[in-house]
Amino acid sequence: MRRNLNRIVCVWGGLIIAALACARTLYLRPSSNWKKDNARFAIYMFGNGDGWTSMTSVSGETDLYQGTIDDKYPKVIFCRMNPATTENNWNQGVKWNQTADLTLGTENMYTIAEGAWDYGNGTWSTYTPAGGGDTPGGGDNPGGGDTPGGGDPIDPVTPGDYDKAVPAECEDIMLQAFYWDSSNDHGFGTSKWMDLKNKASEINPYFDMVWLAPSCKTKDNMGYIPAQYSNQNSNIWGNEYELKALINAFHNGSTRVIADIVINHSGDVNTVEFMDQDFGKYGHYYPQTSWITQNDEHGQSGSHPDDGQHDANYGSARDWDHQNVNVQNMCKAYLKFLKNTIGYDGFRYDYAGGFNVRHLNDYNAASGPYFSVMEYWVEDANEIKTRVNEASQNTLAFDFPGRAAAFKQGIAKNDYSKCINAGMRGKGCSKYAVTFVDNHDTFQRTNTESDIKNSTDGASVNDRALMLQCNAYILSMPGVPCVFWPHWVKYKNEIQKMIIARKSAGIHSESAVSEQSGNGWYEATVTGKYGNVVLYIGSSATKAAPAGYTLALKESKVAMYYTGETYVPGTDTGGEGGEVLPEIDPDVYDGVTYKFYAMGWINSSDAGESASKTYDDKYLFKDGKLTIECKQGSYIGIKDEQGNYYYTKGNSDTQGNKATCYWANGWSPCRKWALVEGTHYIIMRKVKFKGEIVLESVDKKTYDAYHIIPQVQATENIEVTEKARKILVNGQLRILRGDNMYTITGARVQ
Repeated sequence: MRRNLNRIVCVWGGLIIAALACARTLYLRPSSNWKKDNARFAIYMFGNGDGWTSMTSVSGETDLYQGTIDDKYPKVIFCRMNPATTENNWNQGVKWNQTADLTLGTENMYTIAEGAWDYGNGTWSTYTPAGGGDTPGGGDNPGGGDTPGGGDPIDPVTPGDYDKAVPAECEDIMLQAFYWDSSNDHGFGTSKWMDLKNKASEINPYFDMVWLAPSCKTKDNMGYIPAQYSNQNSNIWGNEYELKALINAFHNGSTRVIADIVINHSGDVNTVEFMDQDFGKYGHYYPQTSWITQNDEHGQSGSHPDDGQHDANYGSARDWDHQNVNVQNMCKAYLKFLKNTIGYDGFRYDYAGGFNVRHLNDYNAASGPYFSVMEYWVEDANEIKTRVNEASQNTLAFDFPGRAAAFKQGIAKNDYSKCINAGMRGKGCSKYAVTFVDNHDTFQRTNTESDIKNSTDGASVNDRALMLQCNAYILSMPGVPCVFWPHWVKYKNEIQKMIIARKSAGIHSESAVSEQSGNGWYEATVTGKYGNVVLYIGSSATKAAPAGYTLALKESKVAMYYTGETYVPGTDTGGEGGEVLPEIDPDVYDGVTYKFYAMGWINSSDAGESASKTYDDKYLFKDGKLTIECKQGSYIGIKDEQGNYYYTKGNSDTQGNKATCYWANGWSPCRKWALVEGTHYIIMRKVKFKGEIVLESVDKKTYDAYHIIPQVQATENIEVTEKARKILVNGQLRILRGDNMYTITGARVQ
């Protein structure tokens, strides 16, 4: 923050009017305790005289307050005040709580520590208002100008902010990387985070986006009955660290990641209890019964009626009242948290018919995703077109009408006329269509059947002719195609060939189509940015290849050809390439430090007074492992997420292999090592080790207890907005963004 001059002399008409003392703005981020009871906040200024000023909320921010003070005061006290009063003073009943005496420095924002009341700890930091603030040197980067060394900026491999969540002429192809109950292997592998991470290298060259299952803590076996949005330690798919590692694996291959957003409902049908939602700097929310719709099974008269336009009032859970400003703010904070903290790039909105779709525009405008698609499950293309318009054309929609016409009524019944102008394309809105063959709902949950035909017709994933015709159709047509995981696993080689044809021709979401059909056949020519795709399905698949076209795939009932330079998966095929810089081989990246936080407890089979755990990960530690020791201390404790407190009674109190703990109303044995309260962490730094950028421990220490939350947290919340450039490293094309280097693995770099 640039400090103003001490005094300003104002001159008007040659007369000195006044000498004015300058002001500065201070910011307060209160703890959850301080926010209770709708408290207001004030600043007491002293040290050169004294005075009071009230604080107001900062526009566009959650739980952030500002107040302007005279620059002459060197000290302040932040105070929590009774909202029923308007005057600021020390009288009982006016001032509720206060900080200690605080001496002002160059930083301008004070954050009250969680759990604090009077004289509690807090920290100073610097807050820069959005769209303002002073940046030395001016411009987007210090010193102005673009990234040193020049070169073309590329599409981000980390989430950015976008004005619209509907890319124009979108060439992207999406993969739905899960199916129903895919935490278990039903013949197609599992969709657990680490299992997917191991497959990222074969996914990245072919797909531009990957849609993941709901990642928050949930009450069902898939994630569609969410319990706590801010808790990204899924009880199904994996913990938050594994999720971030998976997202990074996709980002490093230039593949964006789409989150499954379930904000129509929460909880389950038998409860109205809600967990608090702590989204860090985006806000802390405490949902109440008044936040659910009036016509919910547990609704209250003061709430709004459910404003869903299709299938309102979800019977298996509590329905959020999206007309309630608290719900709106919570949803916006959740989406910002997912994008900017977890690393998602876009959103798939589940059960969007359960609330008015106009809210989607508000939520996308607040969070700025790259991509948005809503699940509005109707087979009427006119209705979906209407809903897209009601959402201010700021989201795509799954093309259920196109799927019903082309596949269920058309190909499956040998009536290929239904493929003509199918679904949203027939209404002139292919730009907003996500086309698909199956998803986790349409793919029957008890076997491998699809509802393209009913189960008695045997339309299973093993129906090769049907599955290849349908997938070839979506991978030839305009719209944004979404390939279903079991299809990818079963027909990977064939789908890869289809994707190469689409990318080679540059087929996009708004491509033009010339098509015709007859008795048992369909033909189409689709125009892309770089060439064309010709699709023959049904009996026409036996036709000879069109002149000048390259064969992509030929089977008994499907043939696909293309023109354009053949796309090679695993290479960069877009743009002019920018400036190629000399080879580099940096040794150490010291620009960023990280913390591993120790929290919670461990199960221990050690009957003695200490236990240890070695954490192994060659990508996190230079030597491949880090050992933390824990000791059974005296009267130390921690609270678990259910609100229970665990305390050890003392060093001598052990029973066999169990530490003796205090739980609720009495002493009882439990297999827990309690953690001393406070923050414990290991400072990490980036280094290059055996050709890879990894993290190594800077200060190896012993702690009173052990459990590493499996995630890496930066020491400061810094929004990284560096541009990237292309470079050569040992003769290989790479992307350099700040200190991070990325391998180009097939996505087009714009």
